[in-house]
Amino acid sequence: MSRYTTVESFIWHDEKFRSLPEDARTVFLYLLTCPHGNMCGIFYLPDLYAASDLQWDVERYRKAIDTLCDTLLIAKDKDIIWIKNYLKHNPIKGPKQITGAVNRLMTLPDTKLIGPFMKNLEKHLLEDDVKLFKELYTKPYEYPSDTLSDTPSIADTDTDTDTDTDTESETDNNVAKKFDDDSIPMKLALHLKREILNQDPTTKTPDDLTKWATEADRMIRLDKRDPEEAAYLITWAQNDSFWQANILSMGTFRKQYDKLKRQAMTMNKSRQSPSRGGETAAQRLLREEMEKERGIIIDIGEMSS
Repeated sequence: MSRYTTVESFIWHDEKFRSLPEDARTVFLYLLTCPHGNMCGIFYLPDLYAASDLQWDVERYRKAIDTLCDTLLIAKDKDIIWIKNYLKHNPIKGPKQITGAVNRLMTLPDTKLIGPFMKNLEKHLLEDDVKLFKELYTKPYEYPSDTLSDTPSIADTDTDTDTDTDTESETDNNVAKKFDDDSIPMKLALHLKREILNQDPTTKTPDDLTKWATEADRMIRLDKRDPEEAAYLITWAQNDSFWQANILSMGTFRKQYDKLKRQAMTMNKSRQSPSRGGETAAQRLLREEMEKERGIIIDIGEMSS
């Protein structure tokens, strides 16, 4: 049976997608359109199957998958792939489609991704459809909590010293200090470490990333930062000749977040040429931001949520 997938043409103008390495972009498009996918966006795909389809060696494919996981566009558990925002752009609705989707999901090997997937349904499906989906899906699964994952001047010395305020300390009393590798704070910490070492493998980075993950968790919970945007800015900063020498810990990244975001937006605007009958790059970006707020433009970077 044929399966159709919506892929917006705007993807090629999306800065988050454009910032990905070429192999990661290729694999992301492959995951969206590959014959192994299904109407749920969570499916069985062994690495060797994908490498064969792409005519790549398996290590090349795995490196691209790691990048997509780091930037929170997808999640992977053994041979199961989940495109996190697939249902936003390819919604399922009504009893017939819900039943078909559940039947496909029931055939998957057991995976810890089912819990987060079920929680994600609430964002993209109608309430009655979510209820029916959960009633029909009879395998046990663990529903995730919201606690951790859903979701100075440059001259200052770059250290891992905690910068807790009273508010942070009080709030953290209720937060577990141990982050597993699949939590978003730890993924951001690992992503920062990888990006730093990609620029200079001799850079000193901590083996235990608990402090970095804790700082990332505070950044998400207290500063209300979007994890996907943070992952993008980490990549951007480590590819900027000035910032890569100064952003060497999660604490410093958090402190400089607003400055990084403003500079990244400014540089992205400067690379855009006028469009729409003389519309300037700044005007175009403002228009696109307004259109995104109204839901007109689909931001492929949101596939992580």
